[in-house]
Amino acid sequence: MNTLLSVRDVAKLFGLKESRLRYWAQTGFVNPSGKEEGKRLYTFNDLVAVKAAKELLDAGIPLQRVRRNLQALHKKMPQARNPLGMLRIRSNGDELMVVEGEAAHEPTSGQLLLDFEVGELSETVAEVLQLRRTEPKTTGQETRVSVSKEPPTQDDDDPALRSAYGWFSRGCALDADPKEESAAIDAYEKALELDPSLAAAQTNLGNIHYRQGRAQAALRCYQGAIALNPEQPEALYNLANIYEEEGDLDMAIAEYRRALKILPDFADAHFNIALTLEEVGGKKQAFKHWQRYLDLTNEENDKSWREVAQSHLHGLLPAQSQPRMV
Repeated sequence: MNTLLSVRDVAKLFGLKESRLRYWAQTGFVNPSGKEEGKRLYTFNDLVAVKAAKELLDAGIPLQRVRRNLQALHKKMPQARNPLGMLRIRSNGDELMVVEGEAAHEPTSGQLLLDFEVGELSETVAEVLQLRRTEPKTTGQETRVSVSKEPPTQDDDDPALRSAYGWFSRGCALDADPKEESAAIDAYEKALELDPSLAAAQTNLGNIHYRQGRAQAALRCYQGAIALNPEQPEALYNLANIYEEEGDLDMAIAEYRRALKILPDFADAHFNIALTLEEVGGKKQAFKHWQRYLDLTNEENDKSWREVAQSHLHGLLPAQSQPRMV
């Protein structure tokens, strides 16, 4: 499992507050052990530890005992002979156990406070990954997905490729290279064969179709993703882009607004809806979205886009009674 997730992704996955995860990291309780571009990120083994910690604490197990168990778990996981997807994590209320395949057994005594399959956890991770989405509509580029930059395995006997998540993860890694788009399509389609409800795969597959000029195929993928998960802002945002390109500005604005209702801090959606609102004469509303885009971005990472936003914002200033300084 090469997936790396941010604090925000992990908080969403487990229903935890980001501040709690940061506190756990600061105190050495559960640390993100992955790293990419200077940022500390959570590996799949870290997710197992977070899930175990949350369930044990929710069950009323004392913090020190949970801490001791997590330390033991960290030592056991790398030694497991079977693939991660074939493992179970169990607790008899006193200690955590890593059990493998047919070796799994019920504890002989004590209440079972924790019992989950690692494979089941892997299947849910895909839904909280940062999905691919187009950047502001003056470009055709896309943002990156939160996966390792290591080249994907081409071995179909890899145990990871026995699951929809494994194929989805492979598709994400392949999708990062334009030369591998055909292989990425195959991987996403295989993921959907194994799990037709995997909305994330539909969205990323739609983006490849979009890049290759198949707008209607992309449209069907985005609509399919939204049907599976109506609260996926990336699919709504990408769908809005297609409506805008087709000239259906009212539908585009509606979809951008749906995306922003789910994810109010979606900077690119603020950028695109501001452009679209200007096209239909909604200058006051556009002004608010330009301002919000500037609030959410910074000079270091978004300099060129901020210059575009500031240019549009200053062009709208006469219509504002008391504009804010930017």
